[in-house]
Amino acid sequence: MTTAICLCCGAVKLGALTPCPECRFDPQENGDKAKAAVPTEHFLSQEDLNAVSERIKSGLAVAYPDELGKDLSHDFASNSGLGKVSFPLKYT
Repeated sequence: MTTAICLCCGAVKLGALTPCPECRFDPQENGDKAKAAVPTEHFLSQEDLNAVSERIKSGLAVAYPDELGKDLSHDFASNSGLGKVSFPLKYT
């Protein structure tokens, strides 16, 4: 299972689509699933994951490009799995 960061509290968790062990956030909506898939070791380095985690824990927002949410939401809605994506995630 992949290392991921919780969108709500910034905790490290196993699996992008699993409930957070700290705050229990469980991404169910396609948009939440799309955003949850991004802060994972599949897309970000450990250094970037740490930065995203600290940003969320500090109460700061993580900006997702609009096209990313649309593309990944479509992938989840159509059950086609994650397509090939590349994006600039802004967290600094």
